Amino acid sequence: MTKKSDIERWSDVVQQMNAAEVPANTVPLHVLLGAEAISRQAQEALLLRNKLAALLVERMGLVRSAARFVFRSQPEIVREVTSAYERRKRAAARRSKAQPGPAPAAPPPAAPSPAVPAAPLDG
Repeated sequence: MTKKSDIERWSDVVQQMNAAEVPANTVPLHVLLGAEAISRQAQEALLLRNKLAALLVERMGLVRSAARFVFRSQPEIVREVTSAYERRKRAAARRSKAQPGPAPAAPPPAAPSPAVPAAPLDG
C-alpha cells in the first residue's frame, strides 16, 4: 500500500467534510487528519505560531494596561486604546463584586456520634 500524498489526504478530508456538511473551521486539523498525518515541519510551524500569538496577546495586554493607567483621567482616550471586550469583562466583574449576593448557606452541624447507645441492648 502506498502512502498518500498531502494533496490526496486533503482531498479526502474535503470530501468527508462535504459529505458531513461540517464547516471547515469547526473541526481542528489534527482531528481530521490525525496527529501523525501532520508533518513534523507543520507541527513546528503551528507551535511557533501559537507561541508568537501568545506573546503578542500578552504584550497587547501590557500596553493596554499601561495606557489605562497613563490616561486614567481621560476616559475618551482610554476607550480608544483599550479592548471593548476587556472593558465589559472588568465592568461585569465590578458589578458582580458590588452586588451583595445571598450569603452562602452554612453547612448543618455534624451530628455527634454517641459513645453510648441510646437504647440498652438486650442480650
